[in-house]
Amino acid sequence: MTRRQQWLEELRGKRKESQEREHDEFMYQTEVLGRQGLSLPMKDFQGDFQ
Repeated sequence: MTRRQQWLEELRGKRKESQEREHDEFMYQTEVLGRQGLSLPMKDFQGDFQ
């Protein structure tokens, strides 16, 4: 593996980790807000309006 390939692999791993963390946080917020009877975060709907 070249140094560049290693770097790309590391970058991919880091991006995957941060996406998973973001998803977990979002699911947690959704659950908490749902329990409080509030509407869900807008992130859910952004895709529909574009």
